[in-house]
Amino acid sequence: MRSNGRTGEQAFEFWAKQRKWRMFKVPPDVRICGSTKRPGVFLAVFSDGGMADFLGYSELDDLSGASFRAVEVKEATPTEGDNVSHSRLSLAQRKFMAALPQGTAYVGVLWRDGKMEVFPFSGDRGSYRKGEGT
Repeated sequence: MRSNGRTGEQAFEFWAKQRKWRMFKVPPDVRICGSTKRPGVFLAVFSDGGMADFLGYSELDDLSGASFRAVEVKEATPTEGDNVSHSRLSLAQRKFMAALPQGTAYVGVLWRDGKMEVFPFSGDRGSYRKGEGT
């Protein structure tokens, strides 16, 4: 069964709260497909957007007391084991993250054993390896 990513997002929310990161879930991009002829109700599908799953800030960083953060969360699949390929981020997501100031973009990975790790984003990274994140 394919995951919808919600478990990874919930694990990240807990991880972030422990580290005093104030993060806000970004609604997924949708493409409108048609009308249902009912006010406020329409047909739509998820589209491949480039925005990260979460945007927010760390309450503990720098002299101003806050620092911007963008985090894309992925869940490791059974076939991936202890490595999640950087290519799991869509091209649009990689472009979005690469355009952010250095040190503000991150990738969170929920491993199969339930451990959440967060890695600094790097555009030239091959994969995220278990045990190398925070």
